[in-house]
Amino acid sequence: MWKQLLFVAFAVNAFFFTCAQVTCDRPNEHYKCGSACQTTCENYLSLSLCPVVNVRCTNACYCVDGFVRNDSDICIPISECKGSSSR
Repeated sequence: MWKQLLFVAFAVNAFFFTCAQVTCDRPNEHYKCGSACQTTCENYLSLSLCPVVNVRCTNACYCVDGFVRNDSDICIPISECKGSSSR
C-alpha cells in the first residue's frame, strides 16, 4: 500500500513540475504546449518534416503567428528570413 501511495505522490509531483507554465518575456513569443520542433527560418516551409515525435507536448515559448526563430534564437517576421519567398 505504501509503495502505491509513494508512486502516486511521485506521479502527481512529476505532472505538476512538467506542466508548469513557462514565462515568455521576449518580444513576439507566447507560451504554448506544442511540438518539440521550433519554427525557424530554415524549416518554416517544411515543419511537417520534424524528426521528433512527441509523446506529450513540450512546454516552451514559441514565436507568434507570422514569426520564426533566426540563428540568434530570436523571433523575427518570416519576411526577414534570408531567401524568404514572402518578401
